[in-house]
Amino acid sequence: MPPAKPSGLRKPRTRLASIKVDLTLPTGEAVTQPVAAGVQGFRVLVVDDNATNRRILEMNLQEWGVEVLSLESAQEAVEVLASQHFDLVLTDYLMPDMDGLDLARWMQENEETRGTPAVLISSASD
Repeated sequence: MPPAKPSGLRKPRTRLASIKVDLTLPTGEAVTQPVAAGVQGFRVLVVDDNATNRRILEMNLQEWGVEVLSLESAQEAVEVLASQHFDLVLTDYLMPDMDGLDLARWMQENEETRGTPAVLISSASD
């Protein structure tokens, strides 16, 4: 049986992009993938209630030449998005008060942010 689709959600548009990913394997061997042209200078908003996760994303994105603003809550993001433009929003899925899905819905309903892509991320192990 196919998985149920959430009601009221449209099928997202697909855009492909590549970014540089550096991974250090348990053996200590580094693996590097190439950086996509044009990533430098992007403005990305990172929203996560976990400071460690925010810092990891900040460091990687800044290494790739991306301008990053990190916030601790979706409510803070709503306030910032009301006055600033970002090329992408990376938001934690599970956060207290307003979660990442609520933020993405708010972005879709807001004329100024409707076209801004939002990616929901999670570090939950379950």
